[in-house]
Parts: sequence; structure tokens; C-alpha cells
Amino acid sequence: MGTFLGINVVVTQYLALKHNDIHHKNPDPGARDTEASRKALVEKTLSECDGRLAILAAALNKAIENIGGLQQPKPLLESETTDLESPAILAASECWDHQPADFLSDLIHHFNRERDKVYINGMANSPVLGSPISEVLKQLEVPRTDEVYFAINISGSAKMRLPMRFHQYEIYSQGGFPTTTNITPKYSFVDLHIDHGKHVLTTLGCGCIKLWMLYPPTRQNLELLVSVDDFDDKFVRIHGRLEAGKFWVTDETTAIYLPPGWIHGTFTLAGGVVPGIEFSSAHSLQMTSIVYELNRKNYEVGSDDQLPFLEACMAAFESRDQTTQRLASARFCETYNNLKKNSMFRTVLQKAQELSPVCLTCSRKFPSNPASTRKH
Repeated sequence: MGTFLGINVVVTQYLALKHNDIHHKNPDPGARDTEASRKALVEKTLSECDGRLAILAAALNKAIENIGGLQQPKPLLESETTDLESPAILAASECWDHQPADFLSDLIHHFNRERDKVYINGMANSPVLGSPISEVLKQLEVPRTDEVYFAINISGSAKMRLPMRFHQYEIYSQGGFPTTTNITPKYSFVDLHIDHGKHVLTTLGCGCIKLWMLYPPTRQNLELLVSVDDFDDKFVRIHGRLEAGKFWVTDETTAIYLPPGWIHGTFTLAGGVVPGIEFSSAHSLQMTSIVYELNRKNYEVGSDDQLPFLEACMAAFESRDQTTQRLASARFCETYNNLKKNSMFRTVLQKAQELSPVCLTCSRKFPSNPASTRKH
């Protein structure tokens, strides 16, 4: 069970009184599904920004103008297939197993200040000391543009599911697909990033509406993202040089699917909650290995950072397609010496050896001792 850890009785009473208003509030009722209403909401919200946020708003306006405006696809029908290499919008109903009746209170109940992090706009590399969730909750009711607080990756009782449309693919499903949720007041901004090289599925709740910035993982885009890693204003710095961008708006009736490696950020048009899941697949192996190598060469990586790559290897080794198995063998072989020799690594090594004691591409032998390195 979680704990309030620093959320005092006053804040708890405040939420009890105010939550129903937040949960059902829609800043633009009755006009959410048209292109004109989305455009109007984006323009209105960006025009309200001042101070440092006005710089971001100007960059967003410019970037949207440069691609010819919002380019909103219709949500896919359940009968339509999903291309794993292209972003897509789905109906949110496809993604839910259990949605708490009182979503926000459920998150507060499970929030743990020792584990969960709170951030301020423009300080993405430094979580706020003490994780003041009370400030996040106050800004859900009374937004502010100067210091916008938001909380990320809270594990509550909400449970999303992998939509049936994805079950045709070779998915790594051991351990399931844990749901984590962000709490994002209006004007909160999550700067450009990549979600570990996994597939991403995100929906919204409590009246939340998001503007998404989406960029494919081209070499140019990835190099630009790495070049601004030390900065807290990545989008402002590089948006004019990023290629093939898309700007979409989603609300709680929709979910967004992002393929592995896609660079993305979000700007909150209406505050609320942001639940999501990630998953690995045999299909994601190529891009996941690229993202892992990019991280390894530019940052200090740990065991958790290699998990998406190892999960994709496992899904590929378990594939019935020999070409996919050969790709997994080659990528695992190439990366062997750089991987932490943890339990997941040993599981993947065992699976590789069950297929063949040697790499299916270069014929080098996989060591029987997982801790050993290999001579290339």
C-alpha cells in the first residue's frame, strides 16, 4: 500500500471537495472532435502563456505553422490493422481493463515521495526535492504559467491492456504491461525524449487534453536530440532543424500509439492524468538496438537501460521466423561485451544458446560463462 508521505490533512480535504469538479471538467465542452475546435484550443492556450513559457509557445506556433498546421488522423477502427512503424490514434476504450472510479484519489493514495518524482517546467533533468505532490494537485484546479509542477510514473490501481490489434505481433509479455500515470496540470510541458526504444501506448483521464510533438527516429533527428541532451529547452533549440514532424491533439476518448524510437514531447492544453504502458516486440529489435547503442555511447547506462533491448531480443529469439532469429543473434552477439551480466541477460543468453551455441550470423561461440567477455 502506498502512503501520503507529506500530503497533509488540509490538502486531502481540499481534494475531497474539489476532485469532482476536476474529474468532470472539460475546458471546451461539446467541441472536442472537430479540426477547428482543436486548432482554436491550441491557439488559445498558447496565447495565454507568458514569461519563459511564452518562448515555448512561440516555438510551438512556429513549428506547427511550418508543417502547415495540425495534422490530425482519425482514430483507427477496431477492425483496422496497425502498422507498428507509424504513430496512430486509437479509441481509448480499446486500452482499458480497469479504470478507477476516482482516478485522481487513487493516484494520491498510491503516491510515494521516496519513489515518485515531481518536476517543474524547464527543469526536466532535476526532480523537485521532497516531491511536493500538493503543488501539482493545487495547479490542477488553479493553473499557473510561471512554475508548472507535474508528477510522473505513479503506479496506482489503474490497469491498461494491450489492444487486440497488437496481439498478431510477437510481443514480449512476461511480467505483463504495468500501467504508470503522470499528473499534469494545464501548461505542463514534457520536453522531447525517447521512451527507451519500446512501443508506447498512452491515453488520458480526468479531462486531460494534450498537444503532441512527434518526430521519426531519423539519423538527423536522433543526432539533434543527443546534441541538446544537457539542455532543459530541447524543443525550443532544435525544432526548426527536426524533420518530418507531426502535431496531434488527444483527449480522454483517444489513445496514442508511438513506435519505438519516435522522439516526442507533450504540452498540456487541459490538466488531468496521463496513464500509459510500454511493450517490446521482435519487430522493435532493430530500433531498440539503435536506441540502446545511442544511449550507451552518450550516457552512463545501467541494467534497467538495457532491459528494452534484451526484451526485444527474447521476443525475436522466440519468433518462428528464422530471419528474425538471425537478426536477434547478430544484435545480441554485437552487444554482448557491453551488456551488464544480470539475470535478464542470462535468460536471453540461454535462449540464444538453445537456438545455436554460436552466433547465427558470424559463427562466434556464445561463452558458457555469462560473466566472460568475447574476443572479436
